[in-house]
Amino acid sequence: MYALRDWYNLPDCILETAERLRHVQIDNRPAIEIIKRFNYSDVFMYIDPPYLFGTRTTKQYKHEMSDADHRCLLELLVTLKAKVMISGYESELYNEVLQGWHKEYFKSNAEHGGFRIEVIWMNYERQITIQEFQQQKLF
Repeated sequence: MYALRDWYNLPDCILETAERLRHVQIDNRPAIEIIKRFNYSDVFMYIDPPYLFGTRTTKQYKHEMSDADHRCLLELLVTLKAKVMISGYESELYNEVLQGWHKEYFKSNAEHGGFRIEVIWMNYERQITIQEFQQQKLF
């Protein structure tokens, strides 16, 4: 249940969020289509696909990807001019296709209060570490 003060602050929150998103474009299309459309050297893409089946224990996504879908995505990503960062769990498939990409490891929250080690692969030299980056709140 929301506190009454939260409802009073909502208009300000909406205005702040609108200002933050003023120069952001949000698309609702197949990822492959968007990736191909914005393949320019001055573009940064963060790709966060569903985890590979072999790296998790449950079905947790409304829209799943097969291993073949992951391979297709990865094979497209290695051809791009854009700066690309993709996240997931350690896997032979990702390591094979993204060979030569920079990798970073970090601890993330997992099911039932546990932790897992996630990996980000980048086709560029990183500027800061994950620990140096502070997540901003969207709302």
